[in-house]
Amino acid sequence: MALAGILAALRITGGRLERQRVLLAGAGLAGIGIARLMRAALVAAGADPLSARRSLLLLDSRGLLRDAAPCDELKRPFASTEGELQALRLADMRADDLPEIVRRFQPTVLIGASGTPGLFGETTVRAMAAGAERPVLLPLSNPTRMAECTPAEALRWTDGRAILATGSALGPVEYRGRVYEIGQAHNAFVFPGLALGCILGEAREVGDELFLAAAHAVAGSVGDERLARGAVLPDTATCARSASPSPRASSCAPQAGGRPADPRRGHRAPDPQLHVDPAYLSYAEVPPAP
Repeated sequence: MALAGILAALRITGGRLERQRVLLAGAGLAGIGIARLMRAALVAAGADPLSARRSLLLLDSRGLLRDAAPCDELKRPFASTEGELQALRLADMRADDLPEIVRRFQPTVLIGASGTPGLFGETTVRAMAAGAERPVLLPLSNPTRMAECTPAEALRWTDGRAILATGSALGPVEYRGRVYEIGQAHNAFVFPGLALGCILGEAREVGDELFLAAAHAVAGSVGDERLARGAVLPDTATCARSASPSPRASSCAPQAGGRPADPRRGHRAPDPQLHVDPAYLSYAEVPPAP
């Protein structure tokens, strides 16, 4: 969902994905998952692997991930080398100085998956706004009390220039007479339709290609009017439509580890009327037979 929000935000800014600089605060399972897909997306968009590494920085509770510091295997692929940090002018500073990291790295996208309330404070957000015309801020930690910043704060500290999505469902925010709608990065937009696409495509593995396709599908489903109101993700009321199989995702399935059970059948295009209906049967406990 983070990638989908970024892709939709680029429809507002006119920017190119491979030219974005992404700073991700949070290197747990959620953060690493976002980072993996983000790096794959940068390469798929045309960035060379070295540029993709330098365009995506991760922080954990101790600060910037560095390969010279102790690091578990999950985080190691995203730990920056000393040479990379020197090239980014980050080698001679404290690893946990987030405002200074932002000033030097000048991210265009700032993602929060840290679970640290208020991590994106005024100094940090203003530093980002100084280096990005339309900063993309995704404080995704939830519930709301755990968010890295609030939409109202982000809009105030960027003079209304921030493009936002959050992890929790929030109402519209008014700033200087304009009402901004806030999209929610809800997994329900992805998993039902992705699962149905995998079934139709008979995928035996679910790899990055399928999640990339799903992200593009979700981003493409955000209408121009909703984008104009500031939201970069669909309305949660449209989840039923999002649970339809993405043609792009299901068509990727055979190449991403799935093979048709019968080669003579080939790939089946998904029926646009198919969707996941989240209605569950009611079960009653049956006492054991005597």
